[in-house]
Amino acid sequence: MKSRWQCPKCGTGYEGTKHGKGGASKCISNPNSDCGGLICDCDSEGSEDHGLVMSDRCMAANCYHCGWGGELPYIENRSKWPSWAKKAYAERWTPPDDWSPGGTKP
Repeated sequence: MKSRWQCPKCGTGYEGTKHGKGGASKCISNPNSDCGGLICDCDSEGSEDHGLVMSDRCMAANCYHCGWGGELPYIENRSKWPSWAKKAYAERWTPPDDWSPGGTKP
């Protein structure tokens, strides 16, 4: 399943789109014109699904509206994952796109 290219903190999208939460007055990049938006700052680009699917994660997504930085797709509640999954993920394991953390080991 594809996720959306959207900042998990403020909701802004790709460069040149509208400002995220708080509007222009809260933009850290350029409050007087177009928002910097959510940008992939990876050294190399992936596929057209880069940052939208787990199999091609963006490891350097940065939001120039609110300052959030992290990886996309964004995974909420990783703290609830089993310990084996946390360790594997830290070692760059990529769960299948339809994976559920309540499932069994791959």
